[in-house]
This record gives sequence, structure tokens and C-alpha cells, in this order.
Amino acid sequence: MHGQYRIFASAEALALTLADEIIHRLEAAAGRDFHLAVSGGRTPGIIFERLALVLPATLSSRLHIWWADERVVPPDDPESNYGLFARTFLSRHPLSAGQVHRVRGEAGPEEACAALREALLVLAEDECRAAWRCQPVFDCVLLGAGSDGHTASIFPGNEEIFASDEPCLAVRHPLSGQWRVTLTPALIGAAREVVYCVTGADKASLVAQVFSQDEGRPGHLPVFRVCSQTGATLWYLDREAAGRLPGPAEG
Repeated sequence: MHGQYRIFASAEALALTLADEIIHRLEAAAGRDFHLAVSGGRTPGIIFERLALVLPATLSSRLHIWWADERVVPPDDPESNYGLFARTFLSRHPLSAGQVHRVRGEAGPEEACAALREALLVLAEDECRAAWRCQPVFDCVLLGAGSDGHTASIFPGNEEIFASDEPCLAVRHPLSGQWRVTLTPALIGAAREVVYCVTGADKASLVAQVFSQDEGRPGHLPVFRVCSQTGATLWYLDREAAGRLPGPAEG
């Protein structure tokens, strides 16, 4: 499922717009908690900085943050996706400990994954009580896309992860061997909304491939396959990433 795409003049314009739209999604959640899974990277960092500035206190207590994937490193490691969020958002707009569901990478891959799985089971219980659907459901998952077609830590060639019904798995980066903990395609697919944030000219070829695929014959790369199965899948692109697409109106 390709989803729809919007093109923005710059990565900064994309990030600022999406941050404001997250506020609108929180407002539309009608008083319930809003569960947002995020990724790392420069563009998410801009989103977090903007969100810290514009998030009203009246909505702040309902926002829960999770991670689409995380490196198995301590939270103060420069490569930690949680660390990026702490520097760009939490330092400006603190949340309670119960609202920030970080992957505890300092514990090791299997232990970190098991702890995340337990936290996700609590979210599943909450969802079951609210909607009679007993599985973890995120309101929105923000994803990036690597030029090799990976998303989160779902890498090309890892077919086992697509067959798994686990909510999260510990995996190794295929080149570096670094351990990661990632949400699985099954869990991401249950989200109410999946939003890809893709920027840079090095992604233009990949984006063109995604939107040239036959809907009935999806490509083999993870970005062709990881999407919401029940809601919307959106692609937010800057001009450079969209450089090989027939351009619709910019967002």
C-alpha cells in the first residue's frame, strides 16, 4: 500500500507542519491518551523541537511517546534515539516518566526487548478495555526510510520479521552487527496512522520506486510493505526526496 504523499519546500517546512498536525491529532483524540511512536534523525529532531514549543499544557498529559526502533545503547549515548528526544523535547517540555516508554538499551538486546514487550502488553490491555481490540494500537507511527529501503530497524532480506506476530524484536544491523530493538511490521500495521518523513536527494530514487509500484504487486523492500493495515499511510517529502515524482501541490 503506497499511501498518499505531500511535498514540502524543505525538511524544515515538513517538520514544522507535521509538529502542528500532531497537535491537531491530539485535540481530535477527544480526551483519551494519544500514543505516538517516533524515530530518530535530523528531521524528527526538528519536529520534536517545534512540538516542545507549541504543545499546550492541556494536551501534554495525554501524550505518550514510544520508539519505532532504538539502538541497544545507554540513553546518554550520542546514537540513542531516546537521547535525541530528551535533548530536543524533554529538556524544554518535560513529561512524566509514565508517558515516556523508552527502550532500555543499557540492559542488553533481549532484556530491552522483553521490557518493551511488557509495556506494550499494558497498552494492549488499555486498548482492549477501550475498544474491544486486544492488541497494542498506536495512534500514529512516525517512520523514516533508508536509501536501502529499510524502515525502523526492519532491513531488506529479513523475511522472518514479516512472519512474526511479536510486537517487537531484537535484531542486528546487517552491516555493522549493532543490536537494535524494533517494532514489527505486524504492530506498525495495526496503527491508526503511519507517517513516513523522508528528506534528501539520496532518497529520490527510492521514493520514485515506492510510488511506481503496482498496488497489487508490492515490492520486496520494507518501505513497500510496512504500512497501516487499518488506517492511513502518508508520505511527507521534501522537494529533494520528491525530485523524481510528478509533483502535486506542495503542502
